[in-house]
Amino acid sequence: MYYFAKKTLTKNKLLFFLVALAITFLANCEGKNQANTPKEMNLKDLPKTSLPEQPLELLTDSNPEAIAHNKEGVSHYKMGHYKTALKHFRKAEQIAPQSGEVHFNEGLSLKFMGDIGTATDHFKQAQQYGQSNPKILESNILKETLNKT
Repeated sequence: MYYFAKKTLTKNKLLFFLVALAITFLANCEGKNQANTPKEMNLKDLPKTSLPEQPLELLTDSNPEAIAHNKEGVSHYKMGHYKTALKHFRKAEQIAPQSGEVHFNEGLSLKFMGDIGTATDHFKQAQQYGQSNPKILESNILKETLNKT
């Protein structure tokens, strides 16, 4: 009887060890797959000294609905939700298509999502429509993106 109990106990230890080993292996494999998958840049991953420019608020005389969508987009952008931010910026653009600030914000989101071509188009429009906004005209990210094309 003692031999049977000892053998069962040894099997349980071995089973526990194998399960723990399998979980550890799977966790490591999952991490490697995520590391090899391209992902959006995240503001939280950047050092504080290299934080990029932030999206811009609309002027107070803009359409209230465009202001609301833009504010929602800015909020999501700051949380790193670039796709959701872009959806709101695009809604704001439908309402205020000649807003340099909206195009600038779309450009920022698209750049962080890796769509440099479309970001460049929006930065060009931001420069065109935002002639009275020095934050757009002096933007380093806008200048760097436009100078690469």
